[in-house]
Amino acid sequence: TNSLWNTATNWSPSGVPGRNDSVTIGITANVSAVGTAINFSSLTVGSPAGLVTALTLSTTVASGGDVLIYGQSGLTLATTYTIRIGGDLVLVKGSSLSHRNNATLQNFAAILDVTGLFELRSGATMTAVGRGFNGGAANLAGAGPGDGGGTSLNNTGGGGGGHGGAGSAGTGGAAGAANDSATSPVLLGSGGGGGRIGAGTGRVGGSGGGLFRVTAQTMKILGLIEVNGLDGISGTGSGGGGAGGGVNLTAAVFSGTGTITARGGAGGESLGGGGGGGRIAIDITASGSACDLTYDVTGGTGTAASGADGTVSSTATIVAPAAFTGLNATTGTIHWTWSLTNGAGSYQIFSSTGGLGQSPVLSAQTSFYTTTDLPANTTHAFLVRALSCGQNTDSASFALSTLPKPPATLASTFLAVNASSMTLAWAALAANPQEDSSEGYRLDASTAPNFTGTVASSVTPNVLLSTLTVSSLLPNTTYYFRTAALNWAGALSSFTALGSTSTLTDAVSAAQFFGV
Repeated sequence: TNSLWNTATNWSPSGVPGRNDSVTIGITANVSAVGTAINFSSLTVGSPAGLVTALTLSTTVASGGDVLIYGQSGLTLATTYTIRIGGDLVLVKGSSLSHRNNATLQNFAAILDVTGLFELRSGATMTAVGRGFNGGAANLAGAGPGDGGGTSLNNTGGGGGGHGGAGSAGTGGAAGAANDSATSPVLLGSGGGGGRIGAGTGRVGGSGGGLFRVTAQTMKILGLIEVNGLDGISGTGSGGGGAGGGVNLTAAVFSGTGTITARGGAGGESLGGGGGGGRIAIDITASGSACDLTYDVTGGTGTAASGADGTVSSTATIVAPAAFTGLNATTGTIHWTWSLTNGAGSYQIFSSTGGLGQSPVLSAQTSFYTTTDLPANTTHAFLVRALSCGQNTDSASFALSTLPKPPATLASTFLAVNASSMTLAWAALAANPQEDSSEGYRLDASTAPNFTGTVASSVTPNVLLSTLTVSSLLPNTTYYFRTAALNWAGALSSFTALGSTSTLTDAVSAAQFFGV
């Protein structure tokens, strides 16, 4: 019937979509939602076939769930209402999100509050280039709080608009001042001043960049966000460049490898001042990193100097790595493992007591490392540090002792052999230093050379004691023996084989004479 959302006969079946309806605009069309707030349980704009579908939203969303925008399709916001999405909002490759052009007042911006995932996929764009405050007409200043100055001098250029950075002066117009918050920008980029050829004639200044403010639980920025200011028009009486706009992203969990640009526009050739760069702010409240994004907030070139660069503000909250554990200790090594944490750009192992063993920087996908060259029989406390964007957070420390060195054998091992016990000897370790000592020994006896089945043992906590007796052995039975040193946790060094021998037979008892 027409292009309006709220016209019932535009829909199949007939009727304006309600809060429980799954809505698809899968045709080539330009649809406008004006007046009454719209409802949907889910909304799909476009189709996988790549039909060109455009939805312009000049009202708000009363109730809305997931939104999916396919390639070659786009959503344009023609309002300053906060659009609340009660689900996910996903822009696939080739799709776009924008807002309408502004003039002298801030009437339009893209302000979104997404309860689930906001995902700008690779190849998708959010673009509001030149959609900020207007550039000035001939002779006149641009619009906005950082307006580039107009000029009253013939054959001179207007000044560049300011935002995150100040604009630069043209040959006739003054530079626009920096304005807005670096950590939470809410303003458009200001326009450059108009140039002057003569009274009422001259070139127009460039408009400033637009504004995106998006809040989501989880955010993935893989595509392009651009809010650049426009160049001033060149020629005699050139206009000044518009300032870069604003990008303000907030998420509990954030990741991205995309590009965000808020460049100032160039002043018109030879005469106009350059626009200042815009403002980009990313606030991560739970976990994630904006380190892998590419930013550009450079000021535009001007007649004598460029506009000042804009600002980039990023907060990252890196969750401490969990489940940090040491295991498989040897006399000189400990193997560490941990769980990967969202937002970490790299990891590094450190001694929590300032000792040796610091690892090299490890990749974001690494969850294990083996520390080598540690002193034996020594307790080592380590932690793993997650790093990102110059920030870091540490796991809880974990203490584990390396194993002691194994005892050595003596020329004479078996000191006493009886029917039910044997006493064996070995070379005792030193009492100090710690790495050459132990916390005692264990002596094992087994009827199997591989020590399977029943094993009889004897333990001492005395490092200087080099003999132990194993009792409760069977008579006339071959036994194999081994010994190991103990650390403070009772963990054993590698075993030292002490050889094998047989117990004695039982003594003959109650012998009698049967004849003399």
